[in-house]
Amino acid sequence: LAFAVIAIGLNITNGYLGLLNLAVAGQIGLGAYVCAVLALEGVPVPAALPGAAAAGGFVSALIFAVFGRLEGFFFGLSTLAAGEIIRLLLRNLEQWTNGVRGLAGYPALSDSAAVSFWILLGTVAILLAGLALAIRGPIGLVWRAIRENSMKAASAGIRVHRQKLLAFTLSGAIIALGGGYFALLAALG
Repeated sequence: LAFAVIAIGLNITNGYLGLLNLAVAGQIGLGAYVCAVLALEGVPVPAALPGAAAAGGFVSALIFAVFGRLEGFFFGLSTLAAGEIIRLLLRNLEQWTNGVRGLAGYPALSDSAAVSFWILLGTVAILLAGLALAIRGPIGLVWRAIRENSMKAASAGIRVHRQKLLAFTLSGAIIALGGGYFALLAALG
């Protein structure tokens, strides 16, 4: 189910918007480490997860600010490079991430695997319902128009770059949330 959360986030960019996002591994790792670091600092798990999502959205907005003018394959390669930069930062910022040894001792999502399952299932259901509403509304129409032909969408008055930025940021936040869940599930054992 944690990977379903990640897939929902990835579907926004790669599916509905037609952007090739290859920074997914970096976004997952960022969400996992931010959630674990926050939990180790005493932040309650229900607050650490939105912190991971916020960090993922912020970093995704930075990635898009740098590479957002690129198109197609070139954008995909640039996001691959951004994901690798995130990985290298997580590996080399040992004072926060403990380097290649990783982090340990942070709390799990819950004490019970069954409770964790229901929390994740509820998150997936909420994300799917929210995305279904968005896709059937005006934002979904805008995203599909951009995916099909961004030049025609721009000529119709759609602010293409702004919409791509918002969608990429939302996607990164959801992917990082999935990474945070993944870290908390790893703590469960």
